[in-house]
Amino acid sequence: MQPTRNIDNVTEFLIGATPERSRFAPPKPSKTEFVRVRLTGGLTTSYRNSLVGIGGILHVDRNPKPGELIYRIDADFIR
Repeated sequence: MQPTRNIDNVTEFLIGATPERSRFAPPKPSKTEFVRVRLTGGLTTSYRNSLVGIGGILHVDRNPKPGELIYRIDADFIR
């Protein structure tokens, strides 16, 4: 989770490294470098700069529409 400020009641976010936040990130990250996380079952979270643990079902879209990501996790657990 890469916040720019704290936001409460978040139900969807991206996980991935960007060159601005990580020296290990590729200079131009592709859409395979990111995972969209959707919280299910009424879960919400707040953006934060610390490690985030999530659990759920990983979905892989082999033919994503233009602009959509390949990987998505429907998470029913967050810590």
